[in-house]
Amino acid sequence: MVDFIECSTYREANLDEDPVIIPACGHVLTKSSMDGHMEMSQYYEISDNGNLGTVLGSSRPFSVDDAKACPMCRQPLRDIHRYNRIVKRGLIDESTKRYIIWANNSFVPLEQRLQEQEVNLSETKASISIQARKSTDHQSSTIDPLEITLRASRDSQIRQIKMLVGLSSRYEPILKLRSEIRIFQRKVREAEQPFGRVFQMVQEFRRATGQAIEFPIEGNILRVRERLLATTLAIRCDLIILSDFIKVHEEQAGNRTSPYHWTRATLR
Repeated sequence: MVDFIECSTYREANLDEDPVIIPACGHVLTKSSMDGHMEMSQYYEISDNGNLGTVLGSSRPFSVDDAKACPMCRQPLRDIHRYNRIVKRGLIDESTKRYIIWANNSFVPLEQRLQEQEVNLSETKASISIQARKSTDHQSSTIDPLEITLRASRDSQIRQIKMLVGLSSRYEPILKLRSEIRIFQRKVREAEQPFGRVFQMVQEFRRATGQAIEFPIEGNILRVRERLLATTLAIRCDLIILSDFIKVHEEQAGNRTSPYHWTRATLR
């Protein structure tokens, strides 16, 4: 049987009016029967002769488990271009679900470690490493200025603190964590998400071929929650470092025995 609607066999089918579709699994179904199985009328305007017309709105999200397959053997229909919009959307949605799980599993440990670093700095005496000149801080990359200006971007301010002599041992753990947070930030950008990568591929193809392909980004596909969480975590990390440095500077300001000029420098 090649037609579920009329229950007709291949011998009885009129291939001029309703051609058959043969997927990779080898089963044969008429176009109208396969279109009905794939629920094409929910996604396209279909003419009387079975040709696809305008796309009806945006495709709804669904799981690969919900994606239609061959009604005979349940094999996927990924090799039939007529149904690519439906099948590939299911694959993208499934990849997005895996992305969300990965992002959450990556974010939670970073947040916990940041909390630990915040507690550790708050409970640690606001001291500097005097012996550091003999080890890690005795490098050309460290500075001992007479004036400290914490302005411009957060990166610029953290860079200044990182370069101050005597502070490497205090901020080394949280600065390492900060680098990991920044890497996580880049990985959760919209362009790195499954649908975002597909969008970039379409844009590159359009530029290379000069074709004006409409490919709007649907608001329910690209995830912004993970990016916002990562950005919030990065800002929080910088605020912890900045506030702790201000505390250290205030407590060291009255320390006349400190060998470093920046402890007595004006903080602007």
